[in-house]
Amino acid sequence: MPMPREPLPCGEAVEAAISKVLAAEGEARESVIACRRQAEERLEIARREARLISERCERRMQAIRQGHAQVLAERLSAFQKESNQFKKSYVPTIEELARLRHAVATLAGECIGDTQ
Repeated sequence: MPMPREPLPCGEAVEAAISKVLAAEGEARESVIACRRQAEERLEIARREARLISERCERRMQAIRQGHAQVLAERLSAFQKESNQFKKSYVPTIEELARLRHAVATLAGECIGDTQ
């Protein structure tokens, strides 16, 4: 047995339903656009913050590198000054030469048996 057909809705009801669907679709489209805009703004803010963090980090690393470079330069300079002291030829003083002559003369006298 065939099912009885329901009567088709009247034209005004169909028009109202279509208008309601189109309005909802428009609102949904506007909502999607607004969400996209909001997401883009948040993304731009996040990128800006990431750039700031990166720049701050780079400045800190540069300061640390400069500090270490300065300390290393100071230590190298100190080592160079210290090593320069070892490179200089030694020139004995007059007093040291006199003591050395006396010591050599005394040793030579002891070796040959001089009892002066």
